[in-house]
Amino acid sequence: MNKNRELGLNVLTEKAVIPWYCVFLKEMTGFFALLLWGGSALCFIGYGIQKDKIDKSNLYLGIVLAAVVFITGCFSYSQTSKAASLMKDF
Repeated sequence: MNKNRELGLNVLTEKAVIPWYCVFLKEMTGFFALLLWGGSALCFIGYGIQKDKIDKSNLYLGIVLAAVVFITGCFSYSQTSKAASLMKDF
């Protein structure tokens, strides 16, 4: 009997390619990222409903939280795409 016919070729199966925007969205909506997005939104809401608009600490905190989540998501996406590229080359 022919082993190739019985067991198949000795090659790795190809993995389905996930579009880059789905991977990016997944990085931006992880559990911890969602908590930080929610905290950022609450800071913006808190700034919007406060009577004294001179104190901008809630606004600044909301901006910082959103920026941290976005930058962290971009870094995670970069690492994920590099790993996927290496696995594709392998």
